[in-house]
Amino acid sequence: MTGQMPLPLSYRGGPGQSRFFVSDANRSAVAQIDQWREWPEGGAVLLGPEGSGKSHLARLTSERAGKCLVVVEDADQNRDEAGLFHLANRARNGGAALLITARTPPASWSITLADLGSRVRSLPILRIEEPDEALMPELLAKALRARGVVAPPDVLSYVALRLERRYAAIHDAAARLDAAALAMGRNLSVPLARRTLFDQED
Repeated sequence: MTGQMPLPLSYRGGPGQSRFFVSDANRSAVAQIDQWREWPEGGAVLLGPEGSGKSHLARLTSERAGKCLVVVEDADQNRDEAGLFHLANRARNGGAALLITARTPPASWSITLADLGSRVRSLPILRIEEPDEALMPELLAKALRARGVVAPPDVLSYVALRLERRYAAIHDAAARLDAAALAMGRNLSVPLARRTLFDQED
């Protein structure tokens, strides 16, 4: 496969690692999160796979909104039900808006506080999907930069076109490429990426 990789149309945040890239995979969620003042019930649930940037997007939104928005992260994994119910009630009654991040929708959570269950299940769902073609090279480059590795464009294009479109696959590839480059004492190249990730000739 050859050709120039398409780039996301825009991004949020500052330069480098603080950027949140916007593409079709997350554009709807970004648009809805920008309307936080108009959320029904005063809150929303931001869903996305691990590594999808939902915490990053929530943080950027919180920075813009200030005290008018409260973020509760990973509510499907660990939550203070009484505290979350209080925040949901406050948001519903015109207090600070509530943004909840999670990997799974509230309908699948095991909630012991019945009133909390009905409250969070009534909130709109904002979804970040698995990465599309535009996001793959950008996120791979970002994951490598986080490890102190700068990959040439041809390596990014080669790898991104062949990886499964999952955030977990991107982070796994970055870890394996970093380890291989360190072990061999070489810079990243297409042959090194091929041997490390795909173990076969094109």
